[in-house]
Amino acid sequence: MCDRSSPTQHRKKPQTRPIASLVLVAALLAPAFALSQQPRPPSQPQDQANDFRALATQADQARQENNAPLAADLYRRALALNPSWPDGWWYLGQLAYAASQFTSASDDLTRYLQLVPNAAPALAMRGLCEFEFHDYASSLSDIQHALALGAANDSHNRQILLFHEALLLTRASRFEEALAALQTLARASPPDSQLLTAIGLAGLRIPVLVSQSVPMQQQPAAAAGQAAWSFFNGHQDDAASGFSLLFSMYPTLTDAHYFYAWLLFAHSPAEAIPQLRQELSLDPNNVSALILMAWCDILDGYYDDALPYAQLAAQLAPSRFMAQLDLGRALVGSDRVGEGLQHLILAQKLQSDSLEVHLGLAIAYAKSGQPALARQERLTALALSSRTPVYGRQ
Repeated sequence: MCDRSSPTQHRKKPQTRPIASLVLVAALLAPAFALSQQPRPPSQPQDQANDFRALATQADQARQENNAPLAADLYRRALALNPSWPDGWWYLGQLAYAASQFTSASDDLTRYLQLVPNAAPALAMRGLCEFEFHDYASSLSDIQHALALGAANDSHNRQILLFHEALLLTRASRFEEALAALQTLARASPPDSQLLTAIGLAGLRIPVLVSQSVPMQQQPAAAAGQAAWSFFNGHQDDAASGFSLLFSMYPTLTDAHYFYAWLLFAHSPAEAIPQLRQELSLDPNNVSALILMAWCDILDGYYDDALPYAQLAAQLAPSRFMAQLDLGRALVGSDRVGEGLQHLILAQKLQSDSLEVHLGLAIAYAKSGQPALARQERLTALALSSRTPVYGRQ
């Protein structure tokens, strides 16, 4: 149900519900703070100003009495007299969302955001509307903007928004980012079937929404998601058993061994290596597995061993910054500093805020006799050091 309280009133924090129930529920967001002014009558004749006040009061009363059709009609009439009334657009958008009129709700919320820019609850709700009418790029943009502005400060809203963000990131093939959001959810939620399937789709690198996946995708995804949920919650033995079952049920499933390796790597790169070898035996051109295998060798100082994996990854996916980083680090470590530096500079162009890229450049400049540039890269790396790197830190 939509929270129909005023944006200027305090509301009670809702109870957290399982992820499965969050996907289909209607209006879930309400402002966490005062977003708008009290209605101001337009600078027009007194009679019209009085009409606006009366309509605004009647609209609020109808909304509080849960008479949604009458409230929506009264809000429209009031807004016709005073289109610069923010609360009118907010409540009209809420009412449309609750009625599953997502296009209308999005339009109303857009009008609201024109008057109250960067209002996190309105951005979040518009993002959920856009999700419903399949404007996925706009939905991801709005939801991430809302999250950045603090829309997830409420734990209930946090689950809804992170789940939708993860779905959209998976669809956009941004799998590691999706898994970061899903890991947060997994640690706070029971193993709901939609959550498990979402984790599995992201882990198996299948770029579809849960609702658009087919049984051939859902079944292994659910099994992979269950194993990963155990891993995220510290149940390592259950995770190992779950992945073993997944491998036995789907022995030729690509990215399954890579998914387990990716999870293991954060705790023990050495344990990830056998899983990466299994993955590459199934798919020798699996770029993600090649990248992670090369990185494991680089972290251990086995640059010559890393080189063939890095070279193939960069050949297959030259626009992947980690492929260029791997190749640059492997070449520099193998004393081919000039060649390696070229790939590290390319990696920096592809991902300018990567700690690992700047550390690699610092090493390369130091080995090539350019101490000033090496110092500059070390300072940049130091400034970035509070961020978690993508594939670990050497």
